[in-house]
Amino acid sequence: MFRLVKIAVSASLIGVLVWKADWRSLAANIGDLDSLVFTLALAALVLQYPLSAWKWQFSLRMHSIEYSYWYLLRVLCIAFFFNNFLPTAIGGDAYRAYRTTQRARRKVLALSAVLVERLVGLLALLFLGYLCAIYLVVNGDVEHEGWLVVILVAASGGMMLLALLWKIGFLAKAIDRLTAIPKLEPLRNSLQTVFNNRQHSAGLVGVSILSQATAIVAIWLLFAALGTQGAFAQSGFTAAAAGVAGILPVSINGIGVVEGSFVAAAWESGLPADKAIVVALFLRAFMLASSVVFGLIYAAEPRGERLVAPESPS
Repeated sequence: MFRLVKIAVSASLIGVLVWKADWRSLAANIGDLDSLVFTLALAALVLQYPLSAWKWQFSLRMHSIEYSYWYLLRVLCIAFFFNNFLPTAIGGDAYRAYRTTQRARRKVLALSAVLVERLVGLLALLFLGYLCAIYLVVNGDVEHEGWLVVILVAASGGMMLLALLWKIGFLAKAIDRLTAIPKLEPLRNSLQTVFNNRQHSAGLVGVSILSQATAIVAIWLLFAALGTQGAFAQSGFTAAAAGVAGILPVSINGIGVVEGSFVAAAWESGLPADKAIVVALFLRAFMLASSVVFGLIYAAEPRGERLVAPESPS
């Protein structure tokens, strides 16, 4: 029943977006596309995959799990196919964990590596979006500044509250009590592994910021290809808003919700809504096209290799 609700949400949001779109304006925008800038945007989007594999490798190393980079890149691409063609976005993450359990001391560590990589990536995106929102408010050239101020105040207040709770020890005690539950002991072990491996933690954070910055550059270049100049900060805020919306379990793989939040955030930050629709729909089309290619990689993969990782991590 809940799956039917999510399908209805995705279909209705996409339907509203399509109904509200000015197709003549969209056609004109596409017709005026700057092919060189568009090609650069495509390159930035493609770069997301090797960067994602790199940060996943750092996360695995934090958990003392070693795999070849090229093996991880292939598995990540196949997982991306599962994320987009299974009815739940966690299917690909489960597949990644499954393909990296053989060299883990405990199977839960492979899952922890995926979750940590996901979480750090989201925090990196939110951090960059937060900086972009500050720039937009300080710069003062945003048409709908009020909402940005509200978001900044709420985010700043939340971070200050968390910092205060950590300083007085309340947050640390709460985490200790939670992880003291026998069934959550693997979570405690995973957290200790993460905190004790600072070298790879720094690498994961650095690559995550680089990866999210590249995604923002891709969005900025797509707007630039449509004739909207100087919109990097707006692109960063829009990417962060869409990223948060994408994790909400209210639609099928974020379809409709991501596009709707993308267009709304772009409009709130001063970007033209018609061009935001073009960019949002193109990003979804790019993801689906990439998934088809990665599905072919999965189909061509020898059946034995789907169960057994290569012996050498080099």
